[in-house]
Amino acid sequence: MSLLSTHGLDAFYGDFQALYGVNVALEEGQCVALIGPNGAGKTTLLRALMGWVPVAEGMVLFDGHQIGGASPDRTVAMGIASVPEGRRLFPSLTVDENLIMGRESGRRGAWTLDGIYDLFPSLRGRRGHLGSGLSGGQQQMVAIGRALMANPRVLLVDELSLGLAPTVVNDIARALPRIRETGVSIMLVEQDVRRALSLSDYAYCILEGRINLQGPSGELEFGDIEKSFFGEAA
Repeated sequence: MSLLSTHGLDAFYGDFQALYGVNVALEEGQCVALIGPNGAGKTTLLRALMGWVPVAEGMVLFDGHQIGGASPDRTVAMGIASVPEGRRLFPSLTVDENLIMGRESGRRGAWTLDGIYDLFPSLRGRRGHLGSGLSGGQQQMVAIGRALMANPRVLLVDELSLGLAPTVVNDIARALPRIRETGVSIMLVEQDVRRALSLSDYAYCILEGRINLQGPSGELEFGDIEKSFFGEAA
């Protein structure tokens, strides 16, 4: 049984249907990438998993339990944490304070402030600085650290590298295997297809709200991925 999975997942924004019968699965200890063009439905899928987009109860399973439509607070308490697109830090709080906000779930585990600063050493000297004064890369590190402070079993990362310098993205990418070593499974949205495949074990390509290509990341051909982006499934 998969740790986290969807089953015929449909998602709507009012009358607009954004996802159509989506089936994805994340295994224990795995990293899964969601790729596809802008507006394909990748972010909506993560939002549905977190409970920000309402879906039917049986459309999402976590550790064998139906959690579709659960509130985001309950989802975090169960062990799923999110790094949203745009980071969404509290600009008037310091780095330390933003990270501590991740403890609100009350889940116990290995992640502490010191653990986050060991993971992202460049943040240690900024721990007293406000979120509004950080670079984009530092904000992304804080957003990841805040999610980890909830001691999740699953980490959902939306737009890992969006708007960041390549050197900063490399620093963040190097942290993902260390996160997985602690037992955290990861599902990520990443626009850089090569990077997404290099970081993940399995990948799903989404187009117009539907999965139109999937497979082990090391076995997917770029020609097939390119076709899938334009609606020509392999």
